[in-house]
Parts: sequence; structure tokens; C-alpha cells
Amino acid sequence: MPNATNTRDPRLGVTWLLAAALVLAACTPARPTPAEGQTFGEQWLARLPTILQTTSEFQREILRDGEVTPAEHERARLAFIGCIEDAGAPVTDLHLDENGQITLLGVGGEEADAIVQRCEAEYYSDVREAWRVALRRDDTEQAMFARIAECMAQGGYVVSATPANFGQMVSEAEAIGPGARKRLLECADEAQ
Repeated sequence: MPNATNTRDPRLGVTWLLAAALVLAACTPARPTPAEGQTFGEQWLARLPTILQTTSEFQREILRDGEVTPAEHERARLAFIGCIEDAGAPVTDLHLDENGQITLLGVGGEEADAIVQRCEAEYYSDVREAWRVALRRDDTEQAMFARIAECMAQGGYVVSATPANFGQMVSEAEAIGPGARKRLLECADEAQ
């Protein structure tokens, strides 16, 4: 994985978006605490009515039936990238994983951060979350935490395999040091 610690190149005005979105999403207190043992699919479906009320019309159309197909995910991802480019911000780097998820996005220009945030909110944020759920629909948060802890151990870092939440894993990794935090982001991305 490319170096995730350099988040801004001041010469080019390039913004790098990585698995940090996962960290932010997992640490957001606005989400209800999932019931222990509840699958990702069950958690997401419980939140779907609220998501449908707050998301954009574009994303609502895709999410209305409670499922996201590969074609729908690709449509949303392409609309997100198209929105960025239509706003005059060149996409300088784009990497996708084997499931079509964005793992690295470079966007140039003065207003790159604001453009990316606006376009993501309009075309991609909720569909991206639903796609991640679709990929691990029958999985549980506890199983994901165990995979992340195992990945961390393979890199020589020890974090709890049964944390209260992802934020606890982030805190544990930060206490170890910047290398552990970077590895945690990589492991969280792989666990998806």
C-alpha cells in the first residue's frame, strides 16, 4: 500500500483519501451500537430507514430496495468520480481493490477537499457503505475485529481481538506508535 502518512502535497494541492474513511465512519458516535452478534447486513438494514431519509436522491434510488449490486456500486463510484472531474478538479490517481472499492484517490486543485466531500455526499458515501456491507453481509463486527487483530499480529503489533469498538483498536494502535496506526488502517482495509 502506498505511504498513507503524506496526506497533502502542498506543491500540487493533491488530496489522498485512504482507509481513513473507514476509521472516521467507525468512530462516528452518531451510529447506534450494534447488538452483539448482529451481522453487518442486519445492522445496515436496521439503519436503512434513516439513511433513506438523509441521503441524496441519487443514492436513495440505488438503496431503496435494501441491496447494492456490483453494477449499482460501479454506477455510484463513476458518478462520484465524474462529479469531481466536472467540478474542474482533476483525478490524478485512482486505485481500486478487487471488489471495485476505492483504495486510493488523488485529486488536484485548490478546492479539491471541498469538491470531493460534496461529490461524495451526493453520489457515493451511503452507497459505498452499503457495498462494504454487501461484501460482508453475513459477517459480524466481532469477526472483523478478530481479522484485524490477526493482521496486526502478523505485522508484529498486538491489539485486542475483542475491543468494545473500532475506536478502541485505533487508540491501542496509536499508543503503540505511528507505524501501528498505519498498519491498523491497512488491516482494516484488508478486513473489508
